[in-house]
Amino acid sequence: MRVFIDWDDTIFNTRDFVTDFSTVFTDNGVPFDMYKKTRQNAYRVLGDDTAIYDMEMHLSSIASQKIVFDTDAVRKSAAVFLQDTSRYVFPDIRLFFERAREKNIRVYVLSFGQSAFQNEKINGTGLREYFDEVFIVQEKKYVPIVLVMERSGDEPVWFFDDRAEYIDDVKKNIPAVKTVQVMRSEGRYQDVQSPSADFMIQDFDAIVKVLSA
Repeated sequence: MRVFIDWDDTIFNTRDFVTDFSTVFTDNGVPFDMYKKTRQNAYRVLGDDTAIYDMEMHLSSIASQKIVFDTDAVRKSAAVFLQDTSRYVFPDIRLFFERAREKNIRVYVLSFGQSAFQNEKINGTGLREYFDEVFIVQEKKYVPIVLVMERSGDEPVWFFDDRAEYIDDVKKNIPAVKTVQVMRSEGRYQDVQSPSADFMIQDFDAIVKVLSA
């Protein structure tokens, strides 16, 4: 079995991370209201109208507001902050990865975002040892799933994500994949349900119990 699992809001408490990451800016002279206002302009829009956060764009947006602050100090603070992001890992997920490894289930992280930033977030959690591969994409999420399926044969494939549009897109393009929408109470998108999801869960506790049996 192969499992593809989203990062933000599925493995990682991104809502708390974004709130705490503001200190990287505010500790270096950027008022919080300015941080929040300019973050809206810190997303690089891709061809299909999706957007990814770009810290360099955020710094440029703040600088355009004539705010006096040290951009290098912000970058250094960000690097230190990202060295340890383990506190943002949902408590049920590490046990899920441990049980999956015991059952020889191959796990792939499939995350949408800016490659360097996402990789730093992932590396800081200490979870890399559980993953067969990490895909940071700026394209359709089904693309790397197809690539892995082409080289792995007829093994069952599951896809876990919190966002309805990604669940729908994977199911539309690879109907054989079992899709699970993760509706965590801490998530930012749990109010939109996917009509294409085969299953919906609020956390991984029930799956851990099945894998532990």
